[in-house]
Formats: sequence, C-alpha cells, structure tokens
Amino acid sequence: EIFNTICDVTLKRERIAKEMSRTCDIVFVVGGKHSSNTGKLFQIATSNGNAVWIEKPEDIERIPEVECVGVISGTSTPLYIVQNVIKKLKVLGGEEDE
Repeated sequence: EIFNTICDVTLKRERIAKEMSRTCDIVFVVGGKHSSNTGKLFQIATSNGNAVWIEKPEDIERIPEVECVGVISGTSTPLYIVQNVIKKLKVLGGEEDE
C-alpha cells in the first residue's frame, strides 16, 4: 500500500506557483535556501517563467519593469518575512505601501 504524505497546503502552493508563473512576468519565491519545499516551488516557477529565489527583503535590489509580480513562499517561511518582501516590492515598484 502507498500513502501520499504530501500535505494539502504544499500541493496547493505548488498549484499556485504554477499558475502564478504563467500569469506573472516574474515570481519571487520566498524561503530558506535549504528548504526542499521552497526549492520545489522555485523549480515549478522557473519551469514556466521567470522566478527569483530570495530569503529576505534585503535580497531584492531592484525589479524589472513588468506588469505583474508574484510572490509565493515555502510553508515554513514566517508571514512577517513575506509581508516585508511585499512592502519592499511596492517601494521599488513605486507603489505606496498600504
């Protein structure tokens, strides 16, 4: 007998990464460089489009002029890091932070 041990949250994030990489010009994948979950998300995102793997907001120096920027994170990435990445992207993109 075979058991599927991949949790629903992980599978959902993988589906989102695939869709995001098809619809966005660039996807920032946020998570630790040793995270296999984040690595899988990055692999999915790069196979369908342009993706950048970052661990923290300070890893972002600039963003290209694009219409759509996606952000997805590994399951173990703290929410505050993702929120700070989004803030940094808004600043670099000329948008006001909410």
